[in-house]
Amino acid sequence: MRATKKSGFTLVELLVVIAIIGILIALLLPAVQAAREAARRTQCANNLKQIALASHNYHDTRKRFPPGILGINNNLSYSPTGSSGFWDVQNVGVLAHLLPFMEFQNVYDMVEDSGYFSTDIDQSRWGRKQDGLPGGYAPWWEADDTWLCGLTRINAMLCPSTDAYDNAFGTACVLYPFRTGSEPNNPDTCPFGDVSMVLGYFSLGGETGIKMGRSNYLGVAGVGSNFRAPNSANVYAGIYGNRSHHTFASIQDGSSNTLAFGETTGGNDNYLAGGQGRIRRYSMSWIGGCAMASKWGLRNRFPCPIDSNADQDPYYRRWYQFSSEHPQITQFALGDGSVRPISESIALWPWYNATSMREGAPNELPE
Repeated sequence: MRATKKSGFTLVELLVVIAIIGILIALLLPAVQAAREAARRTQCANNLKQIALASHNYHDTRKRFPPGILGINNNLSYSPTGSSGFWDVQNVGVLAHLLPFMEFQNVYDMVEDSGYFSTDIDQSRWGRKQDGLPGGYAPWWEADDTWLCGLTRINAMLCPSTDAYDNAFGTACVLYPFRTGSEPNNPDTCPFGDVSMVLGYFSLGGETGIKMGRSNYLGVAGVGSNFRAPNSANVYAGIYGNRSHHTFASIQDGSSNTLAFGETTGGNDNYLAGGQGRIRRYSMSWIGGCAMASKWGLRNRFPCPIDSNADQDPYYRRWYQFSSEHPQITQFALGDGSVRPISESIALWPWYNATSMREGAPNELPE
């Protein structure tokens, strides 16, 4: 009787096979992740393009672009929050006006009083219509219909590379630039010292802050836009500002040279300065997350946002800056509807020129 010997893997051979499989996975994983990010980036670019095209359709219908925000008519007050009139205006942002042109008419129709979207309401009269007085409107969050409308989640306003619903501090209900009245800073470091931003938000301790519909996209206000009093940033106004009525003719630098909409993450803490790492501070709402000033550049660089750790921290972002989760770039839609990535290493003055519509300087944007 002849004995047979069973063949099989030895322990060493099995370990070698496992090691080879591990190496192959390690080699393939970055490629898979890069492919997924490329797909997310493409979807984000498509979202921006749809928003830009919706603004064109709005322009075709109304013969002007929508306002960046329906904010206070602050002729005399430097700070919008320093005036009681801040609470007597709609504070509705640009994206809300575009809903009917993005196939979201059903969301737009949730608001019963169309005056909440009107740029022609006389805000100079005292009191609120809700109180039976002849003045303007209360902020959108004080009326039941606009509040419910603002809770709607709209995926077309969300970048798939980031989670706008993963914020730790609050959700912005109003955001726009204003004039402070202070003197400009050193133009070689961080110019336009009389430009600032106001952000009002609901904390995550209440239903509104948790459920508010988010957006990763905002209008571009230029360095500062549509201030009612003279300031150093007048010539660097963007397409979308406070109660702005701009047209294609207003874009003197050309619509293909002017940024119109861009990405935002809402800001991250700076772990190098004792913060909490990559925790997102705020998210922007689509109904009130209006227009962002470009004064502080892309991402965070010293010394414009005064923080000496800024250049060392790859994850640090401020809420008052355009930013994204795409590696080293933030995507923007231009006035002509095209979309392009902008390198986060862009210098301040080329950046200012790109975000402004009438400064007359050459547009040189690195990719």
